[in-house]
Amino acid sequence: MQSRTVSTDVYKHLCESAYEKHAEFETLLLLSFKSSFFLFFFFRYPFIVDQKITEPDWQVYIRNTASMMVSEQSPKVLLEIRNRFYDLLTRSIPCDLIFRGLLKECIKNCDDQLKKEIIEVASEYQHKMIRGSKPIFHLEAFAARFMTIYKKYIELSLDSFI
Repeated sequence: MQSRTVSTDVYKHLCESAYEKHAEFETLLLLSFKSSFFLFFFFRYPFIVDQKITEPDWQVYIRNTASMMVSEQSPKVLLEIRNRFYDLLTRSIPCDLIFRGLLKECIKNCDDQLKKEIIEVASEYQHKMIRGSKPIFHLEAFAARFMTIYKKYIELSLDSFI
């Protein structure tokens, strides 16, 4: 009977830590918890209190997409990014979650002035995406605009050193 109580406490702790990790995204929480719980239950049972919660594959995919946008700004990379957006959308990842995750990862590499500009552009494209019917167009347009702004920022930074 004692072990059952411990399992319940551990399960409650895992639920709380999953919620804390993904509290900002409502739908993300549900998707993440379902996939994480499946992995925990079948591959990592019995539960332990300080067990690491795995990140869903699609979140890693969005992070990698954002790093592609930051690492190189070219039409070739933009085409690869568009294909990655199609992959995410065909796997039923909501476009709003893709957009927010992408923005969150992209602004990690920017200074405060650039963050302000990127967030303004992002709000414009996210609004258009919500109002429009084809989210892929708005996701790609944001990616292209971000890459353009970021490339200009890098070039200006390099010019100031010369």
